[in-house]
Amino acid sequence: MPSVFPGMDPYLEEQVWTGFHSQFIAQLQRDLAPRVRPKYVTYIEETVYLRREPGAERGWIVPDAFVVEDLRAKRGPAPTGQVGVGTLAPPVTLPLPQEDEVRQVHLEVRRQDTGAVVCIIEVLSPVNKEAGPGREQYLAKRRAVLRSPAQLVELDLLRGGERLPVEGVLPPAAYYVCVSRTEEWPQAGVWPVGLRERLPRIPVPLGEGDPDVPLDLQALFDAVYEAAGYAETLDYRHGTEPPLSPEDAAWAEALLGPLASL
Repeated sequence: MPSVFPGMDPYLEEQVWTGFHSQFIAQLQRDLAPRVRPKYVTYIEETVYLRREPGAERGWIVPDAFVVEDLRAKRGPAPTGQVGVGTLAPPVTLPLPQEDEVRQVHLEVRRQDTGAVVCIIEVLSPVNKEAGPGREQYLAKRRAVLRSPAQLVELDLLRGGERLPVEGVLPPAAYYVCVSRTEEWPQAGVWPVGLRERLPRIPVPLGEGDPDVPLDLQALFDAVYEAAGYAETLDYRHGTEPPLSPEDAAWAEALLGPLASL
């Protein structure tokens, strides 16, 4: 069953994002790979990000407990004239940082003959948009790509989290697509996409002298949605996270119809 939404389904973000992300990258490769051969090949690559526990106070990394033993109780009272020697304070609990790893895939287009990366396609995840080490890692990676000979296509299909930095003011929208070409840097093309709009058809830039390859993001989304059976597995009875505005919530409820009561 296809999605009732004309573009992105806002219910995916909270409920099944990790699975959707991986399937969307794989569908992107299936669509793109035969259209860039034989000069180019595509690879799905993985990046490991460090993440803080969502909701942790002030964004601290989730801690383990560390207990300091009271050696004084085991040794008995200190001999006369040696007050405090070799003793510790009563037991205390201290937080130690524990790194939570989040694995995220992206797509690379490379030259067949040299293996040089000509384009990187990133689909953002919550770890890239929430304050913490994962966002810092991604921003460092992004800066490195923008300074390299590779083109960057960045898909922000999440309403939640902090938008990635750009110069100037982004037009208001639910989602954004950014295409950065090496020959136009630091300028980049940005597609703002409303919640009620179809996902755009965008260009994927390749090496110098080669034409762009068009990528129909909505067609990719529709293929993943139907193959995964999200119409049957998503819980449409409750609101989304982040919440929709009252007007958009009423619009979504009207689209969902019986699905909202299953």
